[in-house]
Amino acid sequence: LATAIAQSVMTVGLLRSPVPAPREQRVILACVAGNHHMLGLRMVSDAFQLDGWEVDFLGANVPTPDLVRHAAEHPAQLIGLSVSFPQQLHQVRLAIAALETRLGKQRPPVIIGGLAINRFGDMAAALGAEASASTASEALRRAASTVAP
Repeated sequence: LATAIAQSVMTVGLLRSPVPAPREQRVILACVAGNHHMLGLRMVSDAFQLDGWEVDFLGANVPTPDLVRHAAEHPAQLIGLSVSFPQQLHQVRLAIAALETRLGKQRPPVIIGGLAINRFGDMAAALGAEASASTASEALRRAASTVAP
């Protein structure tokens, strides 16, 4: 119930916000397989949308093959992955490796975030990602420094 109320409030806030100038950049956002906690990622999604990005919000518990297929069919400049618990860290590594295998040099940079990342510090390099972020505003700053304009 609390999550539903928070999402409703966020939706109203998003609808009341001024329409941003489009950036012509796409970000794909997903919770890794096994991660059902998507509220934080939804906040990140709203922040990117308000910054003018085209956002593909895939939601919670996204199977790696589906993430990879979506990234191949809908090229993006950035991918954001959310991980809530330490046991899901392996899924982040698997997802990034699968993206690398399928997309090769066309794989966009990956930013990781979520409770597990916040607890253990910057694990981006160890997991194969280009950056990590602990807040939506930090994710936007990392995106600006990671993605070519």
